[in-house]
Amino acid sequence: MSDTDIVLYRGDDEERKVRIYEPDEELKPYNLTNIKRLDLWAKVRSRTVISLSSTDETIKVVDAENGVILLKFNHDLTKYAIWSEANYDLQTISNTGAV
Repeated sequence: MSDTDIVLYRGDDEERKVRIYEPDEELKPYNLTNIKRLDLWAKVRSRTVISLSSTDETIKVVDAENGVILLKFNHDLTKYAIWSEANYDLQTISNTGAV
C-alpha cells in the first residue's frame, strides 16, 4: 500500500477527499461497492489520537466504484493536539467481515 500525507492544522475543521487504490495493482481504484465499513486510526507512540469511521459519517464514500472517500476531521479532534506527526491506518471491512 502507498502512503499519503494528510496535513491538518490544530483546531481547524478539515475535509480531505482521498482515492484508495488496490494494494498490488498500479493505479487501479479499490472498488468499495462491497465494503460495509471503513475505519481510520491515527496513532502517536501506540496511542490513538484520531479515530474516524463510516459508522459515524466522519468517513463518507463519495464514489464507491472508483474508491473515492471523504475524510472529515472535526476541529475537536485536533483542538488540544500536542503531537506534530502521527501514523495512520485505514481499514476496510467487507460485507462478509473480511478486513
